[in-house]
Amino acid sequence: MHLMGMNNLEKTIAISCVPNLPFPVQLELLASPLEINDILAVDIFGFLGTSIHRDKANGDFQSNRNRFEEFMRWLDVPRHHIVTIFDEQYPMLLREIDDPPLFLTYRGTLHSSNRFLSVVGTRTASERALQAAFALGLECADWEVTTVSGFARGIDQAVHQGTLALQAPTWAVLGSGLAGIEALPRTLVERFIDRGGTFLSEFHPLAAPLPWRFPIRNRIIAGISMATVIVQAPRRSGALITADHALRQGRDVLVHRSGLEGPAGAGSRILCEAGAPVVEWLKEILEICGMEHENGRKAIRATADTDGERYRFGACHL
Repeated sequence: MHLMGMNNLEKTIAISCVPNLPFPVQLELLASPLEINDILAVDIFGFLGTSIHRDKANGDFQSNRNRFEEFMRWLDVPRHHIVTIFDEQYPMLLREIDDPPLFLTYRGTLHSSNRFLSVVGTRTASERALQAAFALGLECADWEVTTVSGFARGIDQAVHQGTLALQAPTWAVLGSGLAGIEALPRTLVERFIDRGGTFLSEFHPLAAPLPWRFPIRNRIIAGISMATVIVQAPRRSGALITADHALRQGRDVLVHRSGLEGPAGAGSRILCEAGAPVVEWLKEILEICGMEHENGRKAIRATADTDGERYRFGACHL
């Protein structure tokens, strides 16, 4: 599928600015002859018939129009990008899930390997689990596997940092709009992007990091990749939501051996009891997933720290 012209891009953005439209309805609107102002005015019920009920679409023309104009202004800024489901650069595996996002905004680059591995876990991880996540990020970088995570402190940032230590691609999928990263130190954001990191979001650029957005975001973390590795997760953990999304999408879910102990690993142990394979090294993961692989260029072990790189982004909370 290919996006044809700026008008369709603007129409795609306009559809995203109307709240609570399910993905099938978004596609139906995109294929319709309705103009942008008609869509923003939510004057769509006669066209869609019974596809959507009036009480399912919220907002009015002016608020929707404001969101649309804010989005377009954000997109006019250099190095602010968008990829739609109709573009070749859109993540291939993400397109296959039942409810893919119509678009992703991003800062950084989408150029990466064709192999992705999602690695997630708790914000309050043990030192052993943090070392394991960092080492797995190093291995992925060395074996040209792009890591995907959520940029939260703890396991997420450890795997991002491990990948960036070798200046390899890592994708951080946020539970807010990308304007939120402007609140972070500029040098931190630039360093993340310059060394191979990419920030992505399905939300309006100005969307706040509200709690309900993170479970929705987690389906994207799972959907981009061939498999999801849970490094360490307590019984109540967003990482288990990501694992559930992965299983529903027909993807592999694996548990890291280093995160099984104590209360912080209670959720990981539940996954093990349900049959999730226990892994330690990337080679095991690729073999379980049936992916071809070659040995990496370097021997990497969990004690690798690369001069403290694992803590370089430790202050981030997105």
